[in-house]
Amino acid sequence: MANSADFDVIIPAAGRGGRFGGDKLSREVGGLSILAHSVMAFIHRLDVARVVVVRDPGEPLPLTAALASHPKLHRCGGGALRAESVLMGLRSLQGSPAPFIAIHDAARPAVSAALIDR
Repeated sequence: MANSADFDVIIPAAGRGGRFGGDKLSREVGGLSILAHSVMAFIHRLDVARVVVVRDPGEPLPLTAALASHPKLHRCGGGALRAESVLMGLRSLQGSPAPFIAIHDAARPAVSAALIDR
């Protein structure tokens, strides 16, 4: 793990889930949404300063109340393409980004701490 608060994390979550047939990020696994699992992989880490979920403002964030109100959690709107969403997430960090930025696909909820550390 890196030094304290070395990372901002951008989680693109603005996709339409067309191949899946709907909003897969709201689907629950083990009592939590897929998006919640992805956010939880990063939000409590000491080396993470902010977690930015990039999701259209009209779409709900399927998170627990504790996650939704966490001081590290931020939200911004997304673009039509994943690359545009990542760019919008990067722009939301303007002013004081952490030294490093990690990007994690919201639809990959089973990422391990060991993989994140690598």
